[in-house]
Amino acid sequence: MTRSDFDAAQIARDAEIARQLQVNLQAEVERERQREKEASKTAIAEMYDEVQAGIDADALFAAKLQQEEREEYTIEESVKFLAETIAAQRKFKAAQRSAEIRSRPPTKS
Repeated sequence: MTRSDFDAAQIARDAEIARQLQVNLQAEVERERQREKEASKTAIAEMYDEVQAGIDADALFAAKLQQEEREEYTIEESVKFLAETIAAQRKFKAAQRSAEIRSRPPTKS
C-alpha cells in the first residue's frame, strides 16, 4: 500500500465517520425538538387546566353569591327597594329636565 492509497483510505474513513456523526447529531437535534414540543404541549395543557379551574371556581362563587342575595331579602323587601329606586330615578330625571330648561337661552317671541 502506498502513501497516497493510505491517505485516500484515511480520507474515506474520516468522511464516513463525519457522515455518521452528522446523522447522529441530526437525530439528537430532532429528539430534542420533540422533547421541547412535548414539554410545551404539557405546559399549555397545565395552563388550560388552571384557567378552567379558575373559571369553574368563579362560576361557583357567583352562584353562591346570587343564592345568598336571594336569601337575604324577601320578595316584599325587594319590591320596596325597586320602588324606591324607580322613584329616585324619576326625581333625578325631573331635576335634569328642569335644569336643562333653565339653562336654555330665552327665545324671541
